[in-house]
Amino acid sequence: MGLVAFRLVWGFAGNAHARFARFRPASRVSFCRYLRDLAFGRVPRHPRPQSAGAAMTLLLLALLTISTISGWMQLTERFFGVTWVELVHAYASNLVLVVAFVHVLGVLLMCALQKENLCGP
Repeated sequence: MGLVAFRLVWGFAGNAHARFARFRPASRVSFCRYLRDLAFGRVPRHPRPQSAGAAMTLLLLALLTISTISGWMQLTERFFGVTWVELVHAYASNLVLVVAFVHVLGVLLMCALQKENLCGP
């Protein structure tokens, strides 16, 4: 929970590259256009996070928040052993693993397509 809270604070008060304000507003049309261009090997370079990267970051933060809150709820007396809390925690935690794996694959793909080390910074 501390790391999620830190990232949320850092997204508003951090350096210029970490701020959520740098994320492009991704409409559904621009997001689909970006994925289509990516499928055809057209990868425009931008100093800001791409729409897919921004969406992935927000999705990971949301899933981590759900996972940590539901995990904490399981430790409380009121929600200990409650089925829906356990299911929410299990699904959110498993989705975090899947989304993180897809995120790493996406970064590696962009490294290869742009011929740029995105992992170093």
